[in-house]
Amino acid sequence: MTNTPDAIEVCEYDPAWPKRFLVEKKVLAAAFGDRAKDIQHIGSTAVPELGAKPIVDILVAVGDLDRAKDYLALLARLGYVNIPHDEDARRLFFYKGMPRQFHAHVVKYRSWTYWKHIIFRDYLLEHPTTLDEYQCLKIVLANRFREDRDSYVEGKADFIEMVMERAVKERLFYPDPFRRCPYP
Repeated sequence: MTNTPDAIEVCEYDPAWPKRFLVEKKVLAAAFGDRAKDIQHIGSTAVPELGAKPIVDILVAVGDLDRAKDYLALLARLGYVNIPHDEDARRLFFYKGMPRQFHAHVVKYRSWTYWKHIIFRDYLLEHPTTLDEYQCLKIVLANRFREDRDSYVEGKADFIEMVMERAVKERLFYPDPFRRCPYP
């Protein structure tokens, strides 16, 4: 075991994670009001049977990101800490708690950043083999980079990109999941 509160540890799936999301969703929905167009449970804790860091990822979709200062202040009042991402102006990222309990990703509603989180989650829900591959990768990376969150995230990037390519192709060529073959 490690001695830092922010160490990376992949745990077995916990059925309490969706319940924690629902409680925090109410808090966020009340705080954002009609500025939140959608609030979704994303990431590994949203996928039953997938091992994950015990941090509930929440996607908060807003009409635009032009009000970033408002969102920073609003989430700070709720105990969230912003981690600026200079290279990614398409989202605001926050964490709550130490050790971390929640990640909040504030994105523009119906943007590619919004959709990619949902598509990735849904693909894992629909493809158990891919889910197993992702879980193995996460465990290996967590063991290798327990104290290095950036390397852990970077280590997942190629796999996530590959899954996104598969998911987009599948939806383009087979939009109806119950009718895989385009021929009668």
